Amino acid sequence: MDEIKVDEIVRRHFKVIDLFRLEDGFEYVVNSDNVGQAFVSLYRDMQGMDALPRLKQSGNNYSLMILQAPLRQASKLKPALIVVSLLALIVYGYFQVGSSFIMLMLFSLPLLSLIVLHEIGRIVAGRKWGHTGFSYMIPGIPAIIPFMGFVNSPYSFPVNRDQQFDLGFFSIIMALISVVPYLLLGNFLALTSISKPGITIMSYLIGQYINFGNPLISGSLFAFTVTFVNFLPTWQLDGGMMVDSVKSRSLGMDLLSVMLMSLMGFFIFALIIIFAQGSIGFTNPLDTVTPLSKNRKYMYYALIIVMVIGFLFLALF
Repeated sequence: MDEIKVDEIVRRHFKVIDLFRLEDGFEYVVNSDNVGQAFVSLYRDMQGMDALPRLKQSGNNYSLMILQAPLRQASKLKPALIVVSLLALIVYGYFQVGSSFIMLMLFSLPLLSLIVLHEIGRIVAGRKWGHTGFSYMIPGIPAIIPFMGFVNSPYSFPVNRDQQFDLGFFSIIMALISVVPYLLLGNFLALTSISKPGITIMSYLIGQYINFGNPLISGSLFAFTVTFVNFLPTWQLDGGMMVDSVKSRSLGMDLLSVMLMSLMGFFIFALIIIFAQGSIGFTNPLDTVTPLSKNRKYMYYALIIVMVIGFLFLALF
């Protein structure tokens, strides 16, 4: 860590009141007229340095800690999980729709699109801040469940509550965008394939959902189920990041999330969440002072309505 340059950057953005040397860095007692924007500017100026800033309230002032950044090594786990997840998806599709390549692709496309667009959502959210973080794919169990969902890395530190919210929100929005077109296309194909006399459009569509006769509809519904599970307000899921940026999560939220996961067939994923939450913990933003912007709160409440409507739709069918 370049101590002279760090000190120069801190004094460029904050009024320094006091300074303490720590074992692995420095602690500044600072103040600013716009502490949130000052911290974002400081964070950007420190990109590429081996320094990690953290900001918290300290009486009438703020404690700005500049610590040695943890070494970031390329993880071999993420690409391995991607490969295993894709294989589990293909095997599950084989048991559901058979060996027909077309049927297998129709079932798999919604989930493959979900995986790709979810990660694009993280990139979109991170471009403003210059830091996207990363998430791990949790593969399913062949012949039982094709895919479990995503877990955000506890070592990807969001800059502030706004970025913490954005990383979860844009990932969910992009996931929904990936699912809806396939669901509409599946319905269109179901409607155009009606040829038997005496079968109404409504009865045919209900039959498609109940019996999962249309692989595109079946894959789309499961992709939405994964998105809904990822929206639940617990640990490092996208929903957990969003709710923690709005208000602190509670034990009740965690228990409700685990219960819903189990009821929807994601029992093993629920066990992973319980174990990881107890042993690893949750990632807080680097700036714990600046509150979430009001517009993002409204966006969160609107998304809750959309997801509840979608959940009720799943519950009916």
